[in-house]
Amino acid sequence: MYWRLKPAFLLSLVVGAQVALGQSAGSLGPLASRAGQNAVYALRFVTQDTLSPAARFELILPRAFDVSGVQLASSRAMDGGFSVVVAQDTVRISRSGLGKAVPPGEAVDLLFAAVKNPKELPGTAQATVRVFPNPAAEPHVLLIAVAMDGMRTEQ
Repeated sequence: MYWRLKPAFLLSLVVGAQVALGQSAGSLGPLASRAGQNAVYALRFVTQDTLSPAARFELILPRAFDVSGVQLASSRAMDGGFSVVVAQDTVRISRSGLGKAVPPGEAVDLLFAAVKNPKELPGTAQATVRVFPNPAAEPHVLLIAVAMDGMRTEQ
């Protein structure tokens, strides 16, 4: 009985720590793509704090994904425009400061392109997302599995 409780207890600690630290689950993956090709990626999550019009996002994808070509960002949930800067494996997307604030508890999306998918799909891949709700805030860190189930292999 002790061993059956231990994994459940550890899982509750991880989930509890994520909630206590303002983290939530999210999703990240290509909209429609093939291995080895450029794709539009969508990040989706629920806000924990108000996202100011000057909020910033840092996305770190595994090295197998080439983010050097990312130049565009958009959102269906956040207005006002975005700027994009890429540094090595990190994509930094900043809101322009012109849109409306997004209140806590809202589902948001962030689309960015063009990420070059790996030619050989890894079994699993995890991205780190840092959400800076406003310029002075400490980031919320999200660890999100990269969804590759809709991705087709190169033929």
